[in-house]
Amino acid sequence: MKNENNFMGCFTYLSDNEYLEPTSNEEINDVLKEVREKTGDDWRIRESSFTKGIWWWKKEYKQYSVFLGIPGRDTNKCIEFQYFNFYFDPNDRYNYVNATVVTTLFYGILTGMQYIENKNK
Repeated sequence: MKNENNFMGCFTYLSDNEYLEPTSNEEINDVLKEVREKTGDDWRIRESSFTKGIWWWKKEYKQYSVFLGIPGRDTNKCIEFQYFNFYFDPNDRYNYVNATVVTTLFYGILTGMQYIENKNK
């Protein structure tokens, strides 16, 4: 049987100040702040924009990448980061997603934490 799920972990190294600035999307900024506070983890988002269209009609699109810091063995400082590989169109060149996917991921994390907290009461 052919494996239809070709998942592979992807890690990268980020400096202390990479992708920490707020995005242009306030909802992402708010939920990211809440996820950072509740999990205590080093979550980061890279915002990218591109323009599609022709001469007289152009539209700018914002897309995002999500990273989660992995604490080092001897320190709690994160230098290695997991890059979230979301499903994307195989014909697309980049693995960026829109704001809805990012906020859904973070709301799912917060809801899961709330569920576990309520279950353990």
